[in-house]
Amino acid sequence: MRAVTKISAVALVAAAALAAYALWGRSAAPPRPTGRVARAVAAPEAERPPPVPCAARPAPVARPASAPTVAADELADEDVLMARLRQLWPTEPEAALALARAGEERHPDSPAAPERAWVGIRSLEALGRFHEARDEARRMVAAYPASSWSADVERHVLVYPLDQPSREETQERLRAEAEAGRR
Repeated sequence: MRAVTKISAVALVAAAALAAYALWGRSAAPPRPTGRVARAVAAPEAERPPPVPCAARPAPVARPASAPTVAADELADEDVLMARLRQLWPTEPEAALALARAGEERHPDSPAAPERAWVGIRSLEALGRFHEARDEARRMVAAYPASSWSADVERHVLVYPLDQPSREETQERLRAEAEAGRR
């Protein structure tokens, strides 16, 4: 009878852990991709274009700063601002960055501030301004340490910076060096 009780207790603890994990994973996650990004993610493997090696990717084109397409009176309504920001960031990083900064000036202590900072950092990444993104990511993680937006930025910007060679490139270089050393 004791073995059955122990097994039941372990099963109960496992079920509770799974339930807690499921609930924890749903809290304030970054937004799902939309537009071209969502179509690329949803495309079957056969329809996806082959990945482009990092070295072959063209450098981001610096576009002139465009003013956000939100009127000044709409900046006062943070919900409208955030909706517009979510719409802009995947396709228009320069406009999203300008709007995120304007929103930060207008609503510095709002509950949406971590998400706005996340959009600004990801926009800087998209523009190829990696060092600025890293500096802002450090400030964001310090300002909002408990936010899931900060955890995402820390994982994607601070743990392995984008201005460094990819893991695959580094491994290939090390393999080539080891192979050359054996000869």
